[in-house]
Amino acid sequence: MSILKTFTIGKTGKRIVGITERPDNPGKYPVILMFHGFSGDHIVSGFKFPRVSRLLVEQGFATVRFDFRGSGDSEGNFEDMSILTELSDALEVFGYIKKKDFYNHKLGIIGYSMGGAVASLFAPKVQDTNAVCLWSPAIFNKEVFQSGLMIKKLSEQSFIDIGGLKISTVFAQDCEKTDAFEDLLKYRKKLRIIHGSKDESVDYTKVKNFCIQNSINFHQIENADHKYLSVGYMNELFNQTVDFFCASMK
Repeated sequence: MSILKTFTIGKTGKRIVGITERPDNPGKYPVILMFHGFSGDHIVSGFKFPRVSRLLVEQGFATVRFDFRGSGDSEGNFEDMSILTELSDALEVFGYIKKKDFYNHKLGIIGYSMGGAVASLFAPKVQDTNAVCLWSPAIFNKEVFQSGLMIKKLSEQSFIDIGGLKISTVFAQDCEKTDAFEDLLKYRKKLRIIHGSKDESVDYTKVKNFCIQNSINFHQIENADHKYLSVGYMNELFNQTVDFFCASMK
């Protein structure tokens, strides 16, 4: 059993919505904070965040998952979102976590896809961060989102339509002036990157080579796509993630 609670933080019109989950025994716990990807939410495809949350709670962790502003149930406009606004949201949620009586001041991060880029910016800024696990991370954000080409398009039109969502100049400009992989190299504590070898959205080979060159713990899930869309892929993803945090933070 676990204790699930929803929360909202921020001013009306810009409220962030999230969920905390923790063991039902009173006490203090290490917290795993989860960052979803581009146009995602606190559940993500295949219900990955709730599922891994339950596994982590069984091992004595508390978890926090939330929607970045402009995504999911959180307020704000998607077209105002960028990698830097999401970093600001993440820091605001961490401020909320610091005030919770169940938090033992050990923080772990799961960052998925673009959330992996946000986690790379976040981790070196927050002293409490003890362990980071990135899933298919868009750490080469300029290339993943082709920000230079976006800026060119946005000089000719007011927005770009991506699956019914508007991308504006703020997204492209913030992406262009940010290199998530450089910030990640400033983070000196426990780090694991998990990546499917058949990822169609984020360049698996480039991320793998980056890990090899910088002696970063890398786990390959053979033939997995960006969303890990099979029972076997997801089980391996979850097991590798939970084992990493248990070894790093308990």
